[in-house]
This record gives sequence, structure tokens and C-alpha cells, in this order.
Amino acid sequence: MFTNGIVIQDARRLLFEGDWPYRGTSCYESWPLDTPEHYGASSLARELTDYAFSVWFDLQWEMPDTETVCYPVSASPELSYSCRYINECIRLGIEPRVLLCESDREVPQMEPTLWTPLVKRSVLLGFDLSTSRDLYSALLDDFWRRPLNGIEVFGDALNDYGLIESEKMIDRYAKFRQRARGKEGGEGDFLKMRLSAVEPDDVLEVLRKTTKLSLV
Repeated sequence: MFTNGIVIQDARRLLFEGDWPYRGTSCYESWPLDTPEHYGASSLARELTDYAFSVWFDLQWEMPDTETVCYPVSASPELSYSCRYINECIRLGIEPRVLLCESDREVPQMEPTLWTPLVKRSVLLGFDLSTSRDLYSALLDDFWRRPLNGIEVFGDALNDYGLIESEKMIDRYAKFRQRARGKEGGEGDFLKMRLSAVEPDDVLEVLRKTTKLSLV
């Protein structure tokens, strides 16, 4: 899998009301500086948001021999950018939650020298099935919001974070979902994603250490 990068979320804003264990991409609002409340709050919030869309998020292409439009994973491969984003969130009263995202999508990719120290400080959450651009989880829909007929056969595959524990089982679930949903709801730019959580302070510390090494 490709090491796409960092996803920053607003840990104050849970996106569902149920008492569900799910803690994947659709658990909290991603990239909160892009909301009307915060986009206009500072020039830096606007600068950070506009940069992400112009460099990564707004890219698109069609898969060969298909009409499926694909997007990069909405993750930041730049550590320095991610740290600026985290600091601005904190300044504006946002409680940042930081995910590390890996998927089969090649774009974007974080450099191994930056990815490795982050992973060492992280907690592996499990596998989700989400859209690349909006980070909308099929898993959340199929298990809790709109339970899919027969989904209970995958109940034992879920871990304490409401995510699928193994890559083998996420692949089985993706095939099952496509058959069960059919054309309606089965299409879309869904990707299996391996997610880990890392503390914001650890991300900032990795940047400090990386910067010191580059100056030696």
C-alpha cells in the first residue's frame, strides 16, 4: 500500500449520533479549516485550505478503459504543511485528531523518511473502505447507518475501533458490498485504507527532529 499522508480532523465534531464504536475516516469532520466557520477566521486558514485543494485535492483523472473519475486521497504528504495546519487548528480552538492513511492509490505519497518516524509513534486502528476525496466511509453506512443485508457475517471482523482488522477481510467485505449494493451504491471511488492515529504533539515533534537533522 502507498503511504498517502496525514488527515487532520476536528475531534470536537462527531459526525453521527449513535453510540457506535466506529473511529474511521467518517468519524469526525476532516480538514476543518475548510468550513465556513473557520475558512474566513484567518488569512492562514484560507491559505492552508487553498493550497491543499490546488496542489492535491482538486486533481482528477479517469481510469483507463473506464469512465470512473479518480481523485487523490485527501491527505497531506507534507509534514511541514500538516504541522502548520495543526497549529492553526489549535489557535482557533479546534481539537485536532491526526490520522495516517495508506491505500492502493498512488497519489499523494509521503516520503519514507517522514512516514517512518510517524508510524513508530502511532496506534494502528484498522482498515476502512472510504472515498478518496470526501473520505466518506462505506463501512459506517453498511454496519450502522443503513445496515446491509447479510453484513452480520463480518461482525467478527470488526475490532474495538469499529474497523476491519485484516486486509484479507476488508477485501472480502468490499466484494460482498459490491454484490449486495449492486450498481446503485456499489460504484464510486472507494478505496481500502489502512488507518493509524498519532498524537498532534508527536507530529510536531517529528518535524522538529527532522528539521534539526536537515541542518546538521
